[in-house]
Amino acid sequence: MPGTENNGFGLTETGFKRMRYPDLLSSMQARARGLFGDINLTRFSPLGLFIHLFAWFFAVLWQLAEKVYYSAFVDTATGISLARCGKYISISPRPAEHATGEALFIGEPGTSIPEGSQISTPDDVWFETTEPAETATGGEGEGTVLVPIRAVEPGPTGNVPADTITELVETIPGIDAVTNPETTRGGRREETDAEFYARYKLSVARGGASTGDSIRAMLLGLEGVRAALVAINNTMEEDVAGRPPKSFECYLLGGDREDIAAAILATGAGGIEPYGQETEIVIDNSGREQTIRFTYVNVKSIHIKITVTPTSQFPLDGDEKIVTALVQYLGGIDADGEEYAGIGIGHDVVFNWIKKTAMGACPGIYDVNIEISENGTTWITTDIEITWNEIAETDYGKIQVIMAGDS
Repeated sequence: MPGTENNGFGLTETGFKRMRYPDLLSSMQARARGLFGDINLTRFSPLGLFIHLFAWFFAVLWQLAEKVYYSAFVDTATGISLARCGKYISISPRPAEHATGEALFIGEPGTSIPEGSQISTPDDVWFETTEPAETATGGEGEGTVLVPIRAVEPGPTGNVPADTITELVETIPGIDAVTNPETTRGGRREETDAEFYARYKLSVARGGASTGDSIRAMLLGLEGVRAALVAINNTMEEDVAGRPPKSFECYLLGGDREDIAAAILATGAGGIEPYGQETEIVIDNSGREQTIRFTYVNVKSIHIKITVTPTSQFPLDGDEKIVTALVQYLGGIDADGEEYAGIGIGHDVVFNWIKKTAMGACPGIYDVNIEISENGTTWITTDIEITWNEIAETDYGKIQVIMAGDS
């Protein structure tokens, strides 16, 4: 590449140093003077114009070479290069996910509803049934049936409130109406580079086995698992949490029972007992049944009341930015249906961190006054303790943002 004859540039023992436009221009001008003597090299002379032009193109090539160099490292890679770095520890970016839920079909008793029947909201968010069904022919629910549904398009747009899926895209003879009794959930956008990088750092132990970090990394890679923690009792006595000697307990938020049990069996050490409140039987490679135990954590709901003293720079959507920042910090569901793991299992709710997060959510905040609560009634300004088998979560509906001076 042009300029590689210059000491200190290119691939060196200390990394890659690219030649920038001024470096290339200076180098090419010095080379031209060495060949032609004292010659006019201003940008208005023919040779000077030629050198300026090619120095710019060569600078672009050097910039590309630098990007190629840094694309090989997880700390500096982006996009597909970052995804390829994940393959070294057997993880890949999570694709966009479809929202799921249930639809209540109402009509004549005994009416068949084919799998793949399409329904929608009035603003054209489409869903389809994921299994065939038939309306009940007797009893209290006669003429109705609850059917699992999935959003046709992945992403948070499929997270819609209850009683909003009311349109039959295609007429189903015998069906008069449809609705969704509960909110549809689980739709999310494709994992961003920042989210994937954060998960990569949590998963670097996945290539190992029989350690708490490797078990946790494997669990975090499972679909639907939003948080995981592994507690180990390596003593010869029962510990304070009731775990038997030489055992470990996996704490989970979300995830399929069978997938979790299979991951624990594959990663845990032989002869070391997995302990917990949930029990699942898994068949190992030799065809024998293995009893796997783990624990789903209890979710402790956190309500937040925040009074903001704004400045003139406070944005129109500042209250929404504050809510999103707090949901991302604590974990839970944001207004668009996105779910965040937040601070994780067993971490206390630190009052000062909530205040710091709110203050940094957007510009134009002069001061905030914050109160937090576990029930939405009794408000405090101190930390909330979270135990090993708990996780703190909030959601956009549990956060009140009030502008100072508003009644």
